[in-house]
Amino acid sequence: NVSIKGKGENKTILNANGEKNVLYMRNVQHTKIDGITITNGSAEDGGGIYCFNSNPSLSNVTISGNSANDYGGGIYCSNSSPSLSNVTITRNSTNDNGGGIYCSFSSPSLSNVTITGNSTNDNGGGIYCSFSSPSLSNVTITGNSTNDNGGGIYCSFSSPSLSNVTISGNTANDYGGGICFFDSSPSLSNVTITGNTANDYGGGIYCYYKSSLSLSNVTITGNTANNDGGGIYCYNSSLFLVNSVLWHNSPQAIYTWGNSIITINYSNIENGFDGIVNTDSNNTIHWQGGNITTPPLFINPDDNFQLQPNSPCINSGHPDLDGDSISWENDPDDQDPDGSRMDMGSHYFPHNLTLTIPDQISEDQGILNGSIHSNYILTQNFLIKLTSSDPSLVSVPDTVIIPAGCTITTFDLNIINNQNYDKDKTVVISAKFWKEYTQIIRVLDDELWITIDYPENNASTDQLMLIYGETNDRLNDISGIQLQISDGNQCINENYEFVSTPTWIDAQGTNEWFLRTSKINWKKDTAHTITARAINTKGYTATTTITYINGNLYEPSIITCELAIDHIIAGEPIEIHGQISPPPKSGIPVDLELKHPESGAIIYPK
Repeated sequence: NVSIKGKGENKTILNANGEKNVLYMRNVQHTKIDGITITNGSAEDGGGIYCFNSNPSLSNVTISGNSANDYGGGIYCSNSSPSLSNVTITRNSTNDNGGGIYCSFSSPSLSNVTITGNSTNDNGGGIYCSFSSPSLSNVTITGNSTNDNGGGIYCSFSSPSLSNVTISGNTANDYGGGICFFDSSPSLSNVTITGNTANDYGGGIYCYYKSSLSLSNVTITGNTANNDGGGIYCYNSSLFLVNSVLWHNSPQAIYTWGNSIITINYSNIENGFDGIVNTDSNNTIHWQGGNITTPPLFINPDDNFQLQPNSPCINSGHPDLDGDSISWENDPDDQDPDGSRMDMGSHYFPHNLTLTIPDQISEDQGILNGSIHSNYILTQNFLIKLTSSDPSLVSVPDTVIIPAGCTITTFDLNIINNQNYDKDKTVVISAKFWKEYTQIIRVLDDELWITIDYPENNASTDQLMLIYGETNDRLNDISGIQLQISDGNQCINENYEFVSTPTWIDAQGTNEWFLRTSKINWKKDTAHTITARAINTKGYTATTTITYINGNLYEPSIITCELAIDHIIAGEPIEIHGQISPPPKSGIPVDLELKHPESGAIIYPK
């Protein structure tokens, strides 16, 4: 067992400097490669990775800028079953077959893989397969090219399985801009084939010589062939189409000849039966039930193939696709993920999304979260457009995406507090997916503030104390005021003193408050931090802080007294002298009391 664990594709880079294969595996099993970039390899076969009779597992890997003189610019695999997850294969090239990947007598498994910008002088700009059974799930194959056949994929004598795959923007100088099949039996489900170009035949797909092609919930649109078969070119092969859409391909949807068999049901074909060009009397075309010929109404026919809410493709798929005689109402196998009847095309129309935002916010709350939630796991990325009726108050992003495999996405609501509102405002937030769904958010005029006046002078270390302040004029909305006092090291009163019903001084239209604190261990000539927090009935708060240095702190004094005589004559005045320690900073009145030492009777004052 061999493992290569990098620190990330941007940090761990294996560079062969154009001299040899970056990785060479022969008769090696259970190899794990994670978190690296493989680049600048050059060899006869497999510039990036050479794999013979081996089953490596690649995760979080980038394979870029490699080249091969013969097969497999990025990866060469023969008699192998590699597993690729979260892998990017880009800008690799070869003079022969398989610019990105070359497979022979192999069964590679690809999940969450992007194959882009690869090229070859022969067949298979992105992927080349011969006598192989590759499995592709959640794969994007885009922008690859070949000087021969199969800009995106080329398969001969193979049985590939494609699910949730996008094949777009690939080019072939000869046949099959997107895919070229030769004597193969491919199965495609929930696949989008768009924007591919062939200089000769088969802009989207070219299948020939005993190929048997099965397409279910496939969208083929916007593909071009300079000769025939803009969508599909079928020669001496069989083609089965169900729940699929072929529109906006040039020069026609399907071109067939050479003893081919075409079977189409529950699909949307541009120009219907006439959209199939049949040039051979030996061909057989089965135009079966459930087919429609009206525009599919994509959200954007150029790049967004989700269905508009009034699309005829919604709930128009086969009611018993698995053929078990149980209709879709009672058979989850015949339903879209949202539980509705199957749609036509690769992008089903979700029926159960909801927009969730706060129903009210304060004008000073900054950024809050909204969300769009699906009650089922989406099998494809879903694009949603957001708008605000007044972005000067509340702004939202233009678009958000619920990723494939997820049920929810969140977005920011940015509250713009650039003005003083004189009353509450309402803003309508709209989410446009299959329909326009709106929610109203109320921006509250909650300009809440609080101030603190300095406490009274001569605070005592052992007495209660009054602290004063003011709030805004919405007194009925204030539910409480809390105080916290700290000497810089610790809170000298326990947390906040919460007052559920503040005591107000409302004289002459002022909005003052005062609180009598508990006994606080004030420290003389020490900076104390006093924090006041106002809380309103909606739960919003306003906080202010002052620094208070108590230079006139009153501390309990020690008083002593002395008599200058040893006896008292009744009726005659006497003098009593004494001291106060520490000495006061200003005059202090002193009360004097004389008691009889035995009886305790008060002698003075009477």
